[in-house]
Amino acid sequence: MYPMTYRGPTSTWPYTPLPPPRSDNIAPDLVFCHPFYGTGIIASQCERAAGRLPISHNHETYSRRPLNHQNDPYFVPVGFKEGPCQITVDLADSELRVLDNTHAVIPDDIRDLASRLISTCVNHSGVGGYGTLAITNMIDFLADRSTTDHEITGAPWPIGAMYFVVTLTSKDLKDFDPAFHDEGIAVLLADAVVRRGNPSRADLLALQADIMKRSVSPHGQTPWYEAFSSGSSSLLVTEMAYTCDAKLGAPSASDCNQLAYLGLGPPGDTIAVGPGVSGTRTLTFDTCNVVITALTSIILTWNQIQTSFQTLLDICVQHPLLGSRGGRAYPTNPSSTTILPLGGGNNAKRKRATPSVTGLNALPPGVILTVHSGNSWPYAKDSEGGLQRCNTARKRSVASEIFTRDAGETCFRATSA
Repeated sequence: MYPMTYRGPTSTWPYTPLPPPRSDNIAPDLVFCHPFYGTGIIASQCERAAGRLPISHNHETYSRRPLNHQNDPYFVPVGFKEGPCQITVDLADSELRVLDNTHAVIPDDIRDLASRLISTCVNHSGVGGYGTLAITNMIDFLADRSTTDHEITGAPWPIGAMYFVVTLTSKDLKDFDPAFHDEGIAVLLADAVVRRGNPSRADLLALQADIMKRSVSPHGQTPWYEAFSSGSSSLLVTEMAYTCDAKLGAPSASDCNQLAYLGLGPPGDTIAVGPGVSGTRTLTFDTCNVVITALTSIILTWNQIQTSFQTLLDICVQHPLLGSRGGRAYPTNPSSTTILPLGGGNNAKRKRATPSVTGLNALPPGVILTVHSGNSWPYAKDSEGGLQRCNTARKRSVASEIFTRDAGETCFRATSA
C-alpha cells in the first residue's frame, strides 16, 4: 500500500490562486476535520500548496502512479507541499492498488474540495482533515444487493465504485489512509446505505465504525470494508443506543473534544451517580455540557463515561454529514455491562464482568448520558419521554439502525442482534 503521507516528488504545475469554496452542498461527500491530521497549520501555506493543483473545467483522466513513474499531476497519489502543510490527492480504489486503474474527474472539483478543507479545517481551528469526492460511486456499489461481500473485501473494486480523497495534513500519517482507515467514512457510508434500502449492510458498517475508533486512538487502522469479512463485526452483540436531537442545541465539537480531553477523570477512577438533583453529575466546557443521570445510585468508571461520550460525539456532535446536534446515550439491554452499586461489601460485587468497554456496551441499565448546549437543557428534562419515542419509532431485530424522525431527531439504534 502507498503511504498516505506522499513522499514522492511534488507537482510542478504552475501556481494559480485558489478560489474560495463554492456555496453548493457537496453531500453525500464530506469534509472532516480533526487534530489527528495536524495542528497549528497555517492557511497561507496550504493555499500555496493547493494553488498548484491542476486547473480544468473538463473531465481529466487520473491514473494510479507506479512508484518509479515520472512526475505528473494526473497520476495519483500526488502531493503538493508548502512548509509543513501537505495536500495529497489519491484515488480510493481498494487497498489492492491496481496500477492501471483510471478514473475521470474534473480537476476544478478537486481544487474546490481543497479550498473547503482550508476554509473549514485550517481557517476555523488550525487543524488538518480530509474530504471525499464522488463517494456516491461507493454508496451505489454497497447499496446494490447484487454486490457480494467478496467483491467488497477480496477483489479490486470496479471503476464505478472508486472515489477520490483529498487529505490536508502537517504530519507523517505513515500507512494511515483516511479513505480506508478513518471511521468517518464508515459512518458516512452506513448513513447513506441505510437510506438506500440496504439496512443489513449499513448495520455492519455502523459496528465497524466503532471497532475502527477504538483500534488505534483516536483513529483506527482497521479498514472499513473489513465489516464484510467472515467473522468480523457481524458477530458482535450491541447493547447501546445513541439518539441525536436538534432540540438539545448544537454543542461545539471543539468544546466537546476539549471537555473529553481535560474534563474527565483517569479511566480507572470512579464517580458516583444517582437519582435526583443531588445524584446528577454535570460536566461543562463552554458550549458543551454533559449531564449524567441514573435511576438508582451506582458507581461508573470514567472509562465508561469517556467511551459513551466519545461515541455520542462521533454520531451527533461531529457527524460528517448532519452537523452538530445534542444527543443522549443509554443502554437498551436491561442486563448489559458492569454495575457497581454504592455501599461496599457484598453489594459492591459486579453483576456482570465486561472484558472491555466499547461504544457497544458502555453504560449500565438506568443511566443516561446527555450532551447539550447550555441554553437547550430544558428540553432534556423530557429525556425519558424522548427516549421512549425513539425506542418505539421502529422495531427491528438488527445489529444497529440509523433513521430520521420528525422534529429534527435522529436515532442511532444499537440493539441486540
